[in-house]
Formats: sequence, structure tokens, C-alpha cells
Amino acid sequence: MYNWTDRHVRPEHKVQLNRLIYSPIDRRPRLQWPNGARVALWLVPNVEHYEYLPRQGQMRDPWPRTPHPDVLGYSRAEYGNRIGIWRTFEVIDRYRMPCTVSLNLAVYERFPEIMQACEARKWEVLCHGIYNTDYLWGLPENEERAIIADCVATHRRLWAGSRPPARGHSTHPTSWRRPVSDTSATLASTISLFRWRHARAA
Repeated sequence: MYNWTDRHVRPEHKVQLNRLIYSPIDRRPRLQWPNGARVALWLVPNVEHYEYLPRQGQMRDPWPRTPHPDVLGYSRAEYGNRIGIWRTFEVIDRYRMPCTVSLNLAVYERFPEIMQACEARKWEVLCHGIYNTDYLWGLPENEERAIIADCVATHRRLWAGSRPPARGHSTHPTSWRRPVSDTSATLASTISLFRWRHARAA
């Protein structure tokens, strides 16, 4: 068997070693779903907030089409919170489907009606950052950690005095999904400090 050692890796890539345990699919135990089901469906609506004037100087421009503000791009994003989410609720309610919301926490802060609607349906929250226009690319680890700590504090403030967590639910998010596939070499270890799970974007 080939012995992979640090001498085969460029210094800038060493942080990636041992990040995940290698597991060949033909050697894993058989996955058993309840009641003998062969397929599991995880319904995760993205409920996001795009800033009209996002932070400048990021490695990715949230509105690259025109100089800011990009009214056309912004209005497309706003459609989701003003109209799209409410039509989504109608379909999900019709089929009584449980959901986990991939949530920019600013949505609950700015649009409490959406928070009330999701809470009424007892949706679990998967933290998707504060804004969908604020990225972690290129940030030093201390700033990255501060953003995630802000997410934890924001969630606890929003849920202070609200309904007790349902069985299997926590009083703060247990999963993090980075905005727009945004990532860094240190993100997984930073998330683990908060005892969160890393939910990768599709």
C-alpha cells in the first residue's frame, strides 16, 4: 500500500491532511432506513437574505453584473421572501412534509413573519450565516470564528423565551452550511469548536 506522508504535500496543503477518514463504499456497513425504506428525502429550503449594499472588497462580488446597487439582482432575491416562501409553505403544508430550513439568520431578524411561520411548523434550523452576501473567503481564522460566534449569539437572542425545543431539537443551531459554497481551509475545525456539524452544500 502506498504510504502517503507529509513530504508528498506542498506546505500550503498540509492543513487538508487527515480532515476526513477515507471510507471505501464497498466496505461500509449497510445503511438501513426505518420501515425498510430504500430512499430518504431531506427537504431543506434555502431561505436567504441578500444585502442591498453588501460589504465591499470581498474575494467575490455578490452583485458582479453592475455597480452596486444591482436593483435587478436584488429584486430577484427579494421575491423569495416576499412571495416565494409563502407559496412554498402552501405546497409543504399540503403534503405535510417536515423541513430543515437552511437559514440566513438576518431573515428572521428582518422578517419576523417568516420566523413565526417556520416556528409554527417546527422547522429545524441549519445556520447558513447571517447574510448570503457576506463570505468567509480570504478571512483570517479569528475573523471567521467571530462570524460564527455572531451566528450563535444571534440565534440565541432570536429564540430567547420562545417555544421549548422539540424532541431532538437544540436551543441553538447544530449545523452550519456556508453561504454560496463559501469555505476556507480552517472552516471545519472552527465549526467544531462550537460543536456544530458541517452540512455541505450540494
